[in-house]
Amino acid sequence: MAIFSSHLLNSLDGTHANNVKVTIFQINLKGERKIFFDTKTDENGRILKEFDLTNNDLNCDYEMNIEIRDYFLKEYKNNTINLGAGGSNPLQHLKRFEQLIENKENINEIIYFFLPQNDWLNIKKNEKKIQINIKNNLRFYDKIVNFFSQYTYSINTLMTVKFLFMNKDKSFDNWSYNYKNKNNIDYTFEKIIDILQLDVSKKTLIIIPTRKDFKNINKSQNYKKLYWYKKINILSNKFNFKILDLYDFSNIKEQYKYFHECDGHWNNYGNEFVFNIYKNHS
Repeated sequence: MAIFSSHLLNSLDGTHANNVKVTIFQINLKGERKIFFDTKTDENGRILKEFDLTNNDLNCDYEMNIEIRDYFLKEYKNNTINLGAGGSNPLQHLKRFEQLIENKENINEIIYFFLPQNDWLNIKKNEKKIQINIKNNLRFYDKIVNFFSQYTYSINTLMTVKFLFMNKDKSFDNWSYNYKNKNNIDYTFEKIIDILQLDVSKKTLIIIPTRKDFKNINKSQNYKKLYWYKKINILSNKFNFKILDLYDFSNIKEQYKYFHECDGHWNNYGNEFVFNIYKNHS
């Protein structure tokens, strides 16, 4: 038996995202797709479903599609469209954006939230996925990740273990705001600029620090001397978008006011704090 469980939150105000359509597609070994499960989130933004899987089901891949566009169009009458999703990265944001452009949506403003802790792309890994059949060329770690994500609740634990191992010296010297891999930085910003180069009246890139960033960034803010920070400011001037680095506006001593106690997502206070920064400085 397999259990599918998910909880969707509104990234704009932190509330539960209810009545959102979620579809799981099953993809067999031939690449053929069919709908495996189709539902909507309940009033608390949650989904819980048990499945009895056959041997054939176990040999298939699965893809989850969350139809957030209709939800946000309904919730916000000014036609704000949120292209973000939990666990997504700049490459996936670009793909959603390209679909938006294909649908000839009128775009007057772009706000791009950049999370250095999660958003640095690995150019070698991503280019390899494009060029090869991923299913037959998975690294051992990827196989473990796929297994845990499909059949257990432990995927976040596994990702945390990997993160701690990569930063076992606790220096966090090449991570998040302190990231230094120039090839990956260039590749990441290439995808972001594919969005922000669009000629619209107002464009803003908001850089988001996490709890751990508040602990690791010293008062001198040396990260502003790093390659990635200098480059994003050069791109800002070239493509005419404004940068708001939330670290510059945050009260470090009261940082815990911004987040839920149980995880690193903004609570209502944090969302309002960011909104006011955007409103007053963009």
